[in-house]
Formats: sequence, C-alpha cells, structure tokens
Amino acid sequence: FDGSVGSSFIAEEFGTQRVTVDSLGSMLTITGDNRLYLVERPARDGLGWVMQRYERLNLLGKQLTFSMDVSNVGCSCNAAVYLVGMDFPGSLGSAYCDITTPAPCAELDLAEANAHAFQSA
Repeated sequence: FDGSVGSSFIAEEFGTQRVTVDSLGSMLTITGDNRLYLVERPARDGLGWVMQRYERLNLLGKQLTFSMDVSNVGCSCNAAVYLVGMDFPGSLGSAYCDITTPAPCAELDLAEANAHAFQSA
C-alpha cells in the first residue's frame, strides 16, 4: 500500500476495543476487534461516513501481498483479510456487505486465522 496517492484507512468500531492503525513505510499494523476500510480520501470535516468513498483496487495483472501475525488471536476469534465489492457508504454508516448480509455483495476471502488454525483462498 502506498498512501502517497491520497488513500487512507477508516475504522468502524463495534465493541469496547478501539482500532489503531500504525503505518510505517510498507508495514501496516492493525489491532482491535473491528473492521477497517481503505478509503480514497478520508473526510476530515466531521461528516463521518457521508463523505467517504471506498478505494477500488485494480488488481488485474498485479500482486497483492501481505503477512499476518495471529499469534495473539485466541480460540473463538478470527482475524480475517478479505475484499468485498461495496457501494458508497452513507449517513447510516459504512454500508458494509458480504455474501451473508441481507443485501449481499461479492466477497473474496484471502485469509482467516487464529493462533491455532489458518485458511487461505
């Protein structure tokens, strides 16, 4: 990921833990138990999700590489990396979708894991 093109990350937090993102060069570290989205230009005016636009990754003929440290992800927990084709977010939030939501969208699971198991597409 090269943040120089104006892209950034935004978190959608559901539980009591907070999502923190540290971006150091080519490394991105995510902690917390919630979702993180890649957006084109983060809204900085307090409007929340209304002004967000998801980054569309053109991966045709390209490579997407990542590594996951799941050594601290215990039983009954799932650290996942996946791509979904979502519409624009709106006033009610991220408009999250995947294959199981009432309004399903395309989903590509890249990895699901914890300290005891790992599955990859």
